[in-house]
Amino acid sequence: MSKKKSTLNKLYTYNKRTNSYEIDIALNKYEEIYNEWDPTPFRRRDIEEEFIDYVVDSSLDIPMRYGIELNLYLPKDKEDSTKERNVKAAIKSYFNYLIDRNKRSLMKSVIRCIRSLVIGLILLGFCYLSSSVSYEEYFGRVFIEGVCILGWVALWDVGEQFLFVWISKFNKLRVLKRLANAKVEFIYK
Repeated sequence: MSKKKSTLNKLYTYNKRTNSYEIDIALNKYEEIYNEWDPTPFRRRDIEEEFIDYVVDSSLDIPMRYGIELNLYLPKDKEDSTKERNVKAAIKSYFNYLIDRNKRSLMKSVIRCIRSLVIGLILLGFCYLSSSVSYEEYFGRVFIEGVCILGWVALWDVGEQFLFVWISKFNKLRVLKRLANAKVEFIYK
């Protein structure tokens, strides 16, 4: 067994049957996963940011080839099947909301990239066409050089979006989809 898998098995329980790792979370009551400052009814309430951060951070420890199961531990006297269904639905709904938000952000980034590409190509095309014209005046040369620099900056933005922003957003989207599909189990002790 590799050292990485050994460390992973120390942190999380591996479920051989489902090829998943289990993330265990201890709660005192169902309401702890909800944001206490959100005044809406529990079934529509936002999930507590610390809960989401913990689940996302834990899922990043687990390689993508494995599934994830969330085990929520509660005291035996708190068992309530209605609250259980509501919590499961809320967790799935919240991760789906984060997926939609991430997709919208990715789409804005794509639109920005297309806009920068078009502007960059137009500006560089203008520079190319202007390169055959002799500009004896200082201000004419400075203007053309400035337009060329702006064209390259616009294309730089395209490269930055593609290499850094999109890759990060696609990776985040994969993590969120995996968590939205995670099995949520309640264990009462």
